[in-house]
Amino acid sequence: MVHSGGEIMNYVTVDAYRIGEFPFWFHQIWTTGLQLLIALAIVFHAVRLATIAAVAAIILTVLCSIPLAKLQHKFQTKLIGVQDGRLKDSSEALVNMKILKLYAWENHFKNVIENLRKVEYRWLSGVQLEKAYHSLLFWSTPFLVFSATFGTCYFLGVPLHANNVFTFIATFRLLQDSITSFPDVIGVFIQAKVAFARIAKFLEAPELQRANIQQNCNRERDSNSMSIKSADFTWEDKSSNPSLRNINLELRAGEKVAICGEVGSGKSTLVSAILGEVPKIEGSIKISGKISYVSQIAWIQNGTIQENILFGSAMDSERYGEILEKCSLVKDLELLPYGDLTEIGERGVNLSGGQKQRVQLARALYQNADIFLLDDPFSALDAQTATSLFNEYFLGALSEKTVLLVTHQVDFLPAFDSVLLMSDGKILQEGPYHGSVASSKEFQDLVNAHKETAESLFTQLLNSLFHAPMSFYDSTPLGRILSRVSSDLSTIDLDVPFGLIFTVSSTINACSSLLVLAVVTWQVLIVSIPMIFLSVRLQRYYFASAKELMRINATTKSSVANHLAESLAGATTIRAFQKEDRFFSKSLDLIDTNASPFFHSFAANEWLIQWIEIVSATVLSSAALCMVLLPPRTFSSGFIGMALSYGLSLNNSLVRSIQKQCEESRPSTDWPAVGKVEVEDLQVRYRPNAPLVLCGISCTFEGGHKIGIVGRTGSGKTTLTGALFCLVEPAAGKITVDVIDISTIGLHDLKSRLGIIPQDPTLFNGTVRYNLDPLSQYCDQETWEVIGKSQLQEALQEKGKGLESLDRSVIIVEHRIPTVMDCNMVLAISDGRLVEYDTPTTLMKREDSLFGQLVKE
Repeated sequence: MVHSGGEIMNYVTVDAYRIGEFPFWFHQIWTTGLQLLIALAIVFHAVRLATIAAVAAIILTVLCSIPLAKLQHKFQTKLIGVQDGRLKDSSEALVNMKILKLYAWENHFKNVIENLRKVEYRWLSGVQLEKAYHSLLFWSTPFLVFSATFGTCYFLGVPLHANNVFTFIATFRLLQDSITSFPDVIGVFIQAKVAFARIAKFLEAPELQRANIQQNCNRERDSNSMSIKSADFTWEDKSSNPSLRNINLELRAGEKVAICGEVGSGKSTLVSAILGEVPKIEGSIKISGKISYVSQIAWIQNGTIQENILFGSAMDSERYGEILEKCSLVKDLELLPYGDLTEIGERGVNLSGGQKQRVQLARALYQNADIFLLDDPFSALDAQTATSLFNEYFLGALSEKTVLLVTHQVDFLPAFDSVLLMSDGKILQEGPYHGSVASSKEFQDLVNAHKETAESLFTQLLNSLFHAPMSFYDSTPLGRILSRVSSDLSTIDLDVPFGLIFTVSSTINACSSLLVLAVVTWQVLIVSIPMIFLSVRLQRYYFASAKELMRINATTKSSVANHLAESLAGATTIRAFQKEDRFFSKSLDLIDTNASPFFHSFAANEWLIQWIEIVSATVLSSAALCMVLLPPRTFSSGFIGMALSYGLSLNNSLVRSIQKQCEESRPSTDWPAVGKVEVEDLQVRYRPNAPLVLCGISCTFEGGHKIGIVGRTGSGKTTLTGALFCLVEPAAGKITVDVIDISTIGLHDLKSRLGIIPQDPTLFNGTVRYNLDPLSQYCDQETWEVIGKSQLQEALQEKGKGLESLDRSVIIVEHRIPTVMDCNMVLAISDGRLVEYDTPTTLMKREDSLFGQLVKE
């Protein structure tokens, strides 16, 4: 992908809003120019030829600002690029926060982001410095114009009287606010120009060429549901080595085909190619019928279970109930507080891996498609649920549908019409199951391998995010967090510093203007004091409304970011179900919702300006009236002119002033030495008022033993592992490792001493070496040993020696029973309660054993 998810998030939450704000500032460009022309005409009437000096001073100021603007543009472009990198890494870390906490990598990734922030700060300093130079230049413009004009008047012999001096000064006093704010206009223009160029580059990026696939969604299908002939596919443009080569495949209507092969053989890529996600460089592909898709890693929307299953389709209660039954979801929904109307968090974090996968299967079935593409949907399910689903879902509900299933579970293969064996991006073997086993050594090796075993693996802001408990990430939408580290941080960086400067300077100017007026005519205080009181009341009234509008704006903007992050994560599923228009329409609705408080914030700001100018005009009019009523010769005309000129700038200073104001103990180094884990009456719930997920589990894992944890989907196996790593806080009970209560030691110490292979595989941006050892703690030899042990040397075209871990305590959460048979002890869980805990052999002998039932299934 040319543009990462973090960059796209920046385009939407930062760049698009900068372009949206530019029209507000754009009008100041031509209005300032028009005001300047009118002012020069008035000045010419007052000082005649000396006006040329004023024009020359203004032109000189503009010429001096050009190189500064170019530098600011350069720095702004660099700054945005660095911000993209920081947001990309921040997004990656936040999305995979559970993995970082499991491996105790929070500090490392926090340091990486802090280093990126330091680089960003250097460019930010450059941008702000150039902006400061601009401000200094334009703020000094009135002084330069006054000096040049009066000096020219002296040399040309133009008489300077109180009337023409007052006219000249008063005219430029009225222009002073427009001139001093011109650096802001230039800065906004540069930011909008950079943002527009970045968005234009994104919009000009190559589109996904789905037109290469001939798809007929008519129900009246051809005899073939799918036909692929001599096709080559590649993820990378202009690649000399295609990801899939010479693919030939024909599926008749109603045919069931399984795809098998080693890890990395191209199975998921083939499914993606059929969906149009992988560019085709050779051959043809034709599809007849509507497609439903189930991804390998479950994608769940933020919403209710019912909304996830319907996925925008109309409710058919009878059919909906049948699908829940066929997807084995009825029992799970009975355990949830509101059944299928239960709100599930972003990425479905309230559900187990198996439950999320079954919601996906129900969503696919409800769409009533003709062709079903299923990418290893049974991997997260226990044996009984998988068998039940296969019988009810695959052999029942999909009996008349065309199905292409990627699977590693060879027990189901005899039920398929045909089996594809893939290797190194090619279809190595195609044919019926028994024929494939008899004629292909590779297929036989694959089946035997699966029978024996299965595969298993900003300082305060960053500190808060990286040390926040997992419950924070479970309940807080990712878009809201990303909004904090993107647009909100940008506001703090660019707007707050100059806002503070303007607040202080405008307050001082307003006070000094009032002081000068009061010295000349103390009677003006009679009007000024009530007006000051009125201004304070207006400020408080405005502040309450403006703060709420800004809060609503931030909340609705987070919804836009959250929906975008969710759409990016499930883009393949959305395109597979052809729901792009629905998600695009929802994005527009969210943007429109956000535009309302965004617009009203500007409207409220203009309302404040209007009222403050009325207050300022009242004070100035009162001062002028008092001066007229004073006895003759009380003050000189020059002194009165100076007072009025200060009064003319009162409204601008007052507006700016009020506007801107509205803004532990440690274990020993060799801990754990034995690896003995004791669980005592452990009770866990995910939220304070939620039901218990683990209900009083007590057991002991001896050091050096292998413990298998089994149970049906949603029984609490993963929660027990999460409690061991302190991802969830126990409601009662405790866990001790080598006699030390894990709640009494630092989280980093705990997680850095324990190892885990997570249920969902995660890869970070970078090299294979970086993904294996992001903290750079191990040498090359140790790294290659692990690569060899993991059977990755073939993919990397290198060899490895291997790494033994027989002296470690190993806890395995597993659905595949053959893997658990090699363990010393087996722990069986059901509905969050410990059912049995003994050796596999002993449990197998018991007639009522849950483990024994799972083995038989």
